[in-house]
Amino acid sequence: MFKNLVIAILIALLISYCFDEVLFNWFDIHIAMGEEELSGITTFAALGIGAIILVVVGFFLAMSLIGVLLFVAFIVIASVLVAGIATLWPVILMLAILVWLVRDNKQAN
Repeated sequence: MFKNLVIAILIALLISYCFDEVLFNWFDIHIAMGEEELSGITTFAALGIGAIILVVVGFFLAMSLIGVLLFVAFIVIASVLVAGIATLWPVILMLAILVWLVRDNKQAN
């Protein structure tokens, strides 16, 4: 099982390296953070870390039914939370301001 994970990580690194070469050399695309253009090794490291994370999540999901159920439950809860906050943020803001104005600010001596 550990051997399969290591192989999956190496394949992910190889795929991300190939993606890096194709993206940056063939299409002359450059990634910048702020005013500074990132070097090829920094971009490769970021793509590699992202690929490793995706491989680990995929491995976890592929190896267990409970992993799939937990992943689906997490996605559903996160999407409902994000949709709720995006929809109700004005109400939440007004309630927070109201609570801040109404609460008792007595200080103990």
